Amino acid sequence: MNELMQYRDLVWDIYERTKELQLKLWYAIDCVQSDLEWRGELDPEKKLVEAEAVYDKQNRVLKIVVNECLPRLSTLKYEPTSFLMRNFWKGCVAAAIRKLPEPVTFEKALCSIIIYTPRKIEWDVDNRAFQMIINALRASQVIKSDGWDTLALLLKGEVDKKRPRTEIIVKEYPEDTINALIKKV
Repeated sequence: MNELMQYRDLVWDIYERTKELQLKLWYAIDCVQSDLEWRGELDPEKKLVEAEAVYDKQNRVLKIVVNECLPRLSTLKYEPTSFLMRNFWKGCVAAAIRKLPEPVTFEKALCSIIIYTPRKIEWDVDNRAFQMIINALRASQVIKSDGWDTLALLLKGEVDKKRPRTEIIVKEYPEDTINALIKKV
């Protein structure tokens, strides 16, 4: 049993280092792209982005897809990756939003975050780092505030073996949503 624990620890250490290298690589790519864009050598539309955004103007629904699973909060405790991870998520969301033809803003919003993992695993919704997404939406001015009176949050998990990802859906918060749900119960 002790050998299995050592093996598990080794595998976890390799995973953490791989994730850190992936984040460092993304940070370097983002820095180079920003410099090239600033010098006029890269069209902003041709930047490599790990996310995409679509806005349905008629129904006032914004959908952002980040091609990564939202990490656990515990991964933000590791100092080398914490800054890089926050920067990655903020950068992905902001870059996808910047590619939209016009700015999208919600005074009051309902934000649904759906995390598609590659396999069915047990995880608690409150142990995911959803704050990074909320902060990215604020920094991108999609939501004006993340206060209790202007933002409602829904977290959900799904399985997609072929395409793990995180989908963020933001829509105008209906004033009477809570009462409507209570009446139906």
